Amino acid sequence: MRPEKTLSSTYGARIGLCLTFLTIVAGSSFAQAWTPPAGAVSVMLTGQNMHVDAHSEGDGRLNHNIDLRAYTLTASVDYGITDRLAMSLALPYVTSRYQGPFQRPHAGSVTDDGNFHGAVSDLDLELRYKAIDGTFVVTPYAGALWPTRSYGTVGHAAPGKGLTEYSVGVDIGHHAVRLTPSVFLGAGLTYTFVEKVHEDIPVDRSNADFRVSWYATSSWSLHATSSWQHTHGGIDIPLSPHDLQDHSHHHDQMLRNDYWRMSAGIAYAVRPAVDVFAGWSTVIKSENAHAARALSVGVGWNFAGPKLWGRERVPPVPLVE
Repeated sequence: MRPEKTLSSTYGARIGLCLTFLTIVAGSSFAQAWTPPAGAVSVMLTGQNMHVDAHSEGDGRLNHNIDLRAYTLTASVDYGITDRLAMSLALPYVTSRYQGPFQRPHAGSVTDDGNFHGAVSDLDLELRYKAIDGTFVVTPYAGALWPTRSYGTVGHAAPGKGLTEYSVGVDIGHHAVRLTPSVFLGAGLTYTFVEKVHEDIPVDRSNADFRVSWYATSSWSLHATSSWQHTHGGIDIPLSPHDLQDHSHHHDQMLRNDYWRMSAGIAYAVRPAVDVFAGWSTVIKSENAHAARALSVGVGWNFAGPKLWGRERVPPVPLVE
């Protein structure tokens, strides 16, 4: 079974669901070129098991002085406001535990005591508009991330950085018909404005990613992504005497965090409107970051029908032999 050569809006919704899962696995933003049809909504639950056994320092060297385990459950929704305009929301719950050669390595940490600590983290909102819809799909987007509550940000097991962020970017998708009608390519570029902890130390960042999706049959699909991050500013580990004196309590929020990550996933369409996923991600190279590996599983539902918006139900993905 092969997808037909014309990309339908229904196929776009399914691609979007798979790529949303993969971006959660990879830890990057929602962005995706394809948008769901007007009135359609995709709901997804993703569970992730992340393990960190090393730090990367400012020069990229690994320091194996950490044992961090984090479990995250993320609920996300993608809604087609029109056939071109879509809105996405995601909210994670994080429970994590740090164990290492010594407890409470960060002064003032309330989480690094060897026990699991859980908290709802940051609300992620994104709007994207499909400006060009053809062989190449071009979709600018804008997003924002807000901490949902005041939580501890000092320590390895902190659920987040507790900073407000605003992002702008563009995503490009391509249905590689000339290569094979079952392959879809995507690439994105994002610039994020991050709330400053110290006026003289910015931590804005740029992110880029490249994605490949292959629909092997009408039910099975494989997905892979490579993502990069560069921080425009920030401080390094180990901390300089000046940073240790002046910024020790906030250094996790102020790090120059650069990385290259790879992730891969597989999806299976249980029913035309239900997909299940599994994925794996790892850090290839990083600076001032946790060297993390993560295993994720998820389930997604596509809804569109008279019970929600008075529209006809989205038909199954069109396929040809």
